[in-house]
Amino acid sequence: MGLIWIGSEQEVTTLWSFHFIAAAILAIGIRKIFDSTRVSAYIDDTTMTRCSNLFMDFMIVASVAAISFAVVATYWLPLLSISVFAILATWFLVEVMTKSAFNQFRLERFAAIFGNMTGTLQSGLVLLRILDPTMKSPVSFNLVYGSGLALVFGFPLLVLINAPVHYFSDVNQGFLAVLFTLIIYLVLITFFWQYLSKPQKSKN
Repeated sequence: MGLIWIGSEQEVTTLWSFHFIAAAILAIGIRKIFDSTRVSAYIDDTTMTRCSNLFMDFMIVASVAAISFAVVATYWLPLLSISVFAILATWFLVEVMTKSAFNQFRLERFAAIFGNMTGTLQSGLVLLRILDPTMKSPVSFNLVYGSGLALVFGFPLLVLINAPVHYFSDVNQGFLAVLFTLIIYLVLITFFWQYLSKPQKSKN
């Protein structure tokens, strides 16, 4: 209703596509409640892991089945070019930032974040499952929490990307405005990243 009220009803479908993040955060919240009330003692973690692995297999099959091979066959060259460039750029960026931000489980975090950036949260969990089949590392929880936080800060960017088509009479002018805004956003993100990456001085 809020998006419709501000005239962004086109983004309702985009927001709904992130329902899996809300579901994952809700599930973690319920588990926290169960842990605090000691109800989780009646939950078999082994069975839960097997169920989650089964559902993840169904998710992978559904994702592959959703691919339109007719579209891929028609636009294979631009899709291949864009995909190769995006993969290399994302690989380099995630590699650098993972080494800068984490000291533990770097490979697992790299695989999860890379899958998330080049696909969805489920893609990151699939790659993480290859390296951590039992999901014993905290990476899966970090990925879910991070995806929820990224949705809050990233959704305005999704609206901004579609702005030239929906909110500008001149599309070229809209793309220039969006490009300028994205550059400002990149500068701000880089500044805060550098600030947060600085080692904290110990107080005497």
